[in-house]
Amino acid sequence: MNNRLIAIVCFVVLIALGSFQGRRLGHVREAEAFYRWMLAAATNERLLGDTHTEYKDGELYAEVLTASEAALKDLPADPAKSISKFSQLTENTAYDDVIFNLARGEELRAQREKFFELVPKRELEYARGIQYADALADDGTSVPLFSMYFGFRKVAANFVWIQVDRYWHQGMMHRMIPLMKTCVTLDPQFIDAYLLGAWHLAYNVTAKMNATPMPQRKWDEHWQACIGEKESFYYIAADFLKRGILNNPREYKLYFDLGFAVYKNKLEDYPNAVRYLAEATRLPHEKWVPRQLYICLELNKQYEEAKAGWTQFLERYPEHEVAKRFIPRNDGHIAEQKAEAAKAAALAATDPAEAEMHMQESEKYLAEARRIWKDLNEPFSDSRLMRLDAIAFAEQGRYREAIAYLEKARMESSGLFWEASELIIQYKHAAGIALSTSEKLAELRKQDGDRCEGQPAPNQSSK
Repeated sequence: MNNRLIAIVCFVVLIALGSFQGRRLGHVREAEAFYRWMLAAATNERLLGDTHTEYKDGELYAEVLTASEAALKDLPADPAKSISKFSQLTENTAYDDVIFNLARGEELRAQREKFFELVPKRELEYARGIQYADALADDGTSVPLFSMYFGFRKVAANFVWIQVDRYWHQGMMHRMIPLMKTCVTLDPQFIDAYLLGAWHLAYNVTAKMNATPMPQRKWDEHWQACIGEKESFYYIAADFLKRGILNNPREYKLYFDLGFAVYKNKLEDYPNAVRYLAEATRLPHEKWVPRQLYICLELNKQYEEAKAGWTQFLERYPEHEVAKRFIPRNDGHIAEQKAEAAKAAALAATDPAEAEMHMQESEKYLAEARRIWKDLNEPFSDSRLMRLDAIAFAEQGRYREAIAYLEKARMESSGLFWEASELIIQYKHAAGIALSTSEKLAELRKQDGDRCEGQPAPNQSSK
């Protein structure tokens, strides 16, 4: 009897312990879901700025910010930034434990409970990536319910992706997009689906399309851009990756592909390229990620920041040849910038002595730039030297020589093509030389302001 009683007691204790552990596990899973949503909402505030008035993420996030103030009061934040302290802390993965403890703690109990009231109602846009069946919004896709509720979502997502690949090889690109959305609805953490899907959209689908001339484009209010058929796929790819970011805010590859593959390579939108590549470098990443950030900083004319990045990179990898070239390359840009600023100050000065002082300063920086470009001895630096020579010829009224130098410079380095082309047009006007057909078209586009149908005036507020 005693043995039987002991066995019964042990059995009851085990059941109680199992129940307790189950409740603890359930609480951790709930905290994890809430934590992921908090990261997504903070990422949206910091980077994406999307507003979905039909959802209640903004309302709940505002409550989270208010309720978390006391718990975060001793942590550092920059008051000059336009984003909340909470969002600033999510920039640094070192504070992830702090955010997670908030997600499961008493400070945000009311918001956590409200979160789980809203999730089954599908009233939270940023909850679509949570690994709960009820958190997956329909999003206009046809997703079988059994895949949601019986644990086969990941398997189903893999089968859907196989069909996406099959459609690609069959050239049926129009069928790929809805299936790609279905795939990531089934498995919001399928990172490769976002990456490959965006690649198909931005690269493969558009490979044989011609760029849409500006007069034939139309203003798109959602994307705030002039787009035609080809360009629309770039923005669809960007939105697809942004959806992946909201579902997986700690995956650097999504930020990298958005910044590098779409914004840098396809849209040539360097401010946004810098924005997302900088975010990629804040997360655990491969060593080639910051290199693309520094290149985009240079393209965005942020030469001091680019140089600082390459210098830090070279300290970590002392034998890196690219870093060794790009540090002086940015030095050359900085010297040119300083020369142009000093020259502008000289032209604006009313005191002859002050004007002369600024002109001497400009000449000093120009000499420094020439020395840097000469020492680099590569096609890009040779083109920069030819550009400086062309400007000097133009100042002497030797426009034909200036134009000849610029034509050679833009052939030597594609990075100088548009800048050199604009100077050529300017110098041809000054010399009374007839423009080529392409230059006349460029003039017309410039007069039109590179505007498209429906585009708001520069001083007109838009979305």
